[in-house]
Amino acid sequence: MNFASLIFDLLERAGVTHCFAVPGGGNMFLINAAHDHPSIILKFCHHEQSAAIAAEAYYKASGRIACCIVTSGPGATNSLTGIVGAWLDSSPMVVLAGQVKTGDLSGGVLRQKGPQEVDFISIVKGVSLFSEQLLDNSVSPILEGLSRLRDGRRSGPIVFSVPLDVQNSRVDRSFALGAASSSGNIVCDSHEHNFASVFEKLKAARRPAVLVGEGCRWVPKELMSEFFKICDALNIFCLFSWLSYDLMPWDNRINMGRPGGVAKRHSNITVQCADFLLIVGSRLDPTQTAFNTEEFGKNADVSVIDVDRAELDKLPERFQKIEANSQNFVSVFNKALGELSNTSQQRGDWVDFCAELKLRFGQEAANAVHDSDWLSIERVVDYLSNWAPENATIVTGSSGLSVEIFHSGFRNKYGQRIFLTTALGSMGYGLPALIGAKAAVGEERVTVLFESDGSFMMNIQELASINKDWSNTVIFLINNNGYASIRSSQSRHFGKVMGTDPSSGLDFPDFHAVVEAFGIDCVTCDSLEKLSETLLAWVADRRLLVIELMVEPQSQLLPKCGVAFSGDKIVTAPLEDMDPKLDQADLEQLMAITKHG
Repeated sequence: MNFASLIFDLLERAGVTHCFAVPGGGNMFLINAAHDHPSIILKFCHHEQSAAIAAEAYYKASGRIACCIVTSGPGATNSLTGIVGAWLDSSPMVVLAGQVKTGDLSGGVLRQKGPQEVDFISIVKGVSLFSEQLLDNSVSPILEGLSRLRDGRRSGPIVFSVPLDVQNSRVDRSFALGAASSSGNIVCDSHEHNFASVFEKLKAARRPAVLVGEGCRWVPKELMSEFFKICDALNIFCLFSWLSYDLMPWDNRINMGRPGGVAKRHSNITVQCADFLLIVGSRLDPTQTAFNTEEFGKNADVSVIDVDRAELDKLPERFQKIEANSQNFVSVFNKALGELSNTSQQRGDWVDFCAELKLRFGQEAANAVHDSDWLSIERVVDYLSNWAPENATIVTGSSGLSVEIFHSGFRNKYGQRIFLTTALGSMGYGLPALIGAKAAVGEERVTVLFESDGSFMMNIQELASINKDWSNTVIFLINNNGYASIRSSQSRHFGKVMGTDPSSGLDFPDFHAVVEAFGIDCVTCDSLEKLSETLLAWVADRRLLVIELMVEPQSQLLPKCGVAFSGDKIVTAPLEDMDPKLDQADLEQLMAITKHG
């Protein structure tokens, strides 16, 4: 057998079953080996960025690692956006990039020697867990990379550049797999950390809250279920990030939403009124803290559990920082506080405060809704919150006003899996991510894509990669006439718009006609009545359907923490003082609970 075939035997042993690829001359033996492997399902995309995004989305939808196969040169560099997104969101994936023959490598002296030669490993080294150019057919680098995905630390992509002659070099399969079997796995350091001080603070707190991040995603369900039961019993209210909020249904009484610069007001006020704030598996991105980590949880004693020491080191000195795996912490938490959950810790004032806060602000629609020829994006999100069934997989685009309003306001149900790429926020994410998610969850589970027009354009070619026979799949295409978010920012700061819509130099096609040209049914809706009729009809046959929603182009991203320019500095408003502003006396009354001891 050749080395390319052996690589896929090794990936099979690591649990990889799906590969997303774009074929080329530089990866021809890799493609052939994946195609002929009995345990590998090979799915093709029209762009390498899409293949990488699909592989990352496959993991987010299923918890199983996928592979991306790209060719040399531009094929490899095209995949970079998907690789960076996986790196920043800590999503494991395997990337196999073709390369010119070893004899055609420049060796770092010339800029280029072989055709389409690029030193891809140097490019990805800073955004991957492990990366190496394989200059011979030794399995050691591959095993080392795969073991890095299983070591219990913060994850991400591993990348291999494989020259053509190495791909096709002959290997002894039995000898190579024997070496692989004897290599073993890296065992995660599983010693119990001393969390006693955290638990004592929790017991003493009058207004405790916990922010549960994506680092808790793959903690075993039974452990997280017990964790949330204890929080409920002890009236520890829960907060989430945009990547983690599907871990608890919105209507759970202790779910206080997703704090941040764009958020529902009750979530931010909860953070700022807590007297103890526990953060588990969340790196506190600046968008979560409204670019002011110093004032995040400003009335709280803050303890942070994170597996990444560098993320802890960036935090304020006043935070207690514990380097630990989320699963280890949750396991110890359950043991330490499980018995306490049977005792009386009512925290009545805090319970009443949070309930009233969520009732008042949980479904706040800050944009004025008026009669027009356009749909209100807030009403669309509200409608989809009610419509989307339990256990659905919901993929969204990753940037833009409509997507931000979705993730700040969508009321998720039990068992729904909802994701995007938050840290990178790349436009063009939605369609490739849908391809990866659908490969992961199959036909039985309802799968939804919520994507905006600007982002849709950036990988619109992947409409051709979609299986037209898909069932239980709806794509909601939000048409707000271009780049609504940047259009709003330009208007506010410069009094004009540039390259955001047809009036300012950026044209868009007739999406309905384009979608149908790809052989996919499309319905255009400009009212909730039409949307309701369309979805009612869809339930009858559940065919693949694109629903174009004509949304108000001038919507504002509200509530949000306002931004002001002070000289050459950009200043963000306090987390609790969001636009549109509450009456100052009203805000002070809400915050007064912090003075009650």
